[in-house]
Amino acid sequence: MLTIKAPIITLTKARARLSATIIEERNGVCETNTLYYEVDAQYEKYLNTRSDAFVVGLFFWAMVYQHDITCEAPLTERLHFQIEQTLGPVLAHNSTRIYAPKIFAPLTSEVLPTAGAIGTGCSGGIDSFHVITNHVQSKWSSLKLTHLCTFSVGHMAERVDDLESMSIVAAAECRAATIAKAFNLEVLHVRSNYYELFPQDLFRTVIYADMQCVHALGKLFSTYFYASEGACRFSLEHQECSDSGYYDVVSLPCLSTPSLALYSEGAGVMRWEKTENIAENIIVRDYLNVCNQELANLGSSDGVTNRNCGRCNKCMRTLVDLDVAGRLDQFKNVFDIDAYRTTNRRRCLRWLLTRHLMGDIFVEHAWKNLRHEIKFVDYIVEFKFVLRNLRSRIRGLFNVKRVPRFKDPRKLVGK
Repeated sequence: MLTIKAPIITLTKARARLSATIIEERNGVCETNTLYYEVDAQYEKYLNTRSDAFVVGLFFWAMVYQHDITCEAPLTERLHFQIEQTLGPVLAHNSTRIYAPKIFAPLTSEVLPTAGAIGTGCSGGIDSFHVITNHVQSKWSSLKLTHLCTFSVGHMAERVDDLESMSIVAAAECRAATIAKAFNLEVLHVRSNYYELFPQDLFRTVIYADMQCVHALGKLFSTYFYASEGACRFSLEHQECSDSGYYDVVSLPCLSTPSLALYSEGAGVMRWEKTENIAENIIVRDYLNVCNQELANLGSSDGVTNRNCGRCNKCMRTLVDLDVAGRLDQFKNVFDIDAYRTTNRRRCLRWLLTRHLMGDIFVEHAWKNLRHEIKFVDYIVEFKFVLRNLRSRIRGLFNVKRVPRFKDPRKLVGK
């Protein structure tokens, strides 16, 4: 059982904090922690003291550990209905590992008043910039962006007592502020101890982790665009083992309320199409940041990032997409294009071969256009991946119902 005490708002210096005591009863032992969301003091009046944010944030945890949820403070009635009667049962029906939690809470149907803000996240990546460039001057006047956001909820496995990880968070916030200024938008940062208290693989929980922060500011936002990965196709079977972003077109409507509409933006657009679309924007060419090497990549204290490493998975995927689109030279401020052409291109092609063999749908377009450049020696170099692909195909022939590997969120190990 998870018990969520009534949320409270506290002020410390220039920060406002929405917090609630969480009591988790597991195997006869009760563990008590205080989960919080912290913003600049100017946003205090927009914090939502309903249980909404905490229920959304802990929903996946409750599914995995088979907890019901009890709330002291009111929960928005529509949210309660959608996640208890729709989202939870649908996900549980497609898995033998997770449970559809029952939620016990006083319910309210009163529509929460909001400031009408329109927000989205600002990582500086392809998906993020696709939302920004589409909606900074949206053809839908009621959906024009007003705020760019960063949520410190585990994207970089940050811990509030770790100076190194928090310096990464600060640099990411600075980068977002720089991008927001370039687009003439407001910037909003939310910091939380969510990952520290409930450590999970963020790929499997990213929807719940991010949307809890949006609900925490329920009196600010009327609309929030989640930057979809654009996978275009998915199955709900065993989704607890996969990226929760793969089924955001299903989960986000269930996490919405009458006062807060959550949209999956770009769900029907593949990554290579997004890359071509955002390449038209001059600001994107100076601030695009896709690099996984966070420590080496965030640059100077002004948030400007010209240091995509060009060698991590996300960098190579972006480089080959830009190569196919003929856009490499337009991104010379954020990638070392000369190094790519002289020494790194062959490595990227071998990486492309590996990802294709692994069934990565995000490289299909690049593979179709660059596969003629793959040489026999590349297959030799990537021989272990060729064998792994062959083994996987043979295994699939004889074990079509094989259940994917599952990582326990608390232990972060295979199970």
